[in-house]
Amino acid sequence: NHYDIYYRVHAQDYGWLDWAKNGADSGTTGMGKRLEAIQIVLVAKGGAAPGATATPCVVSKIEIGRASCRER
Repeated sequence: NHYDIYYRVHAQDYGWLDWAKNGADSGTTGMGKRLEAIQIVLVAKGGAAPGATATPCVVSKIEIGRASCRER
C-alpha cells in the first residue's frame, strides 16, 4: 500500500516499451515476439512514473478488436 510497482519490457524488434504499473499489461500481444528483458522500479504510492507510460503494450493489427492491452 506504500508503493506502486512500475515495470517495462524489452521486446524483440521493438526495444524498450513504456512503463506499466501494478499488474497492467506490458509487452506484445499476438505477435510471437520474445520478451528479452524486464526492468522493475518501486515508486512511492502516487509518485511520478520513472518515464513515459503511453505505450507499455503493443497489439498485432490482426488482434485489434479481439485482444488489447489492459490496465489494472
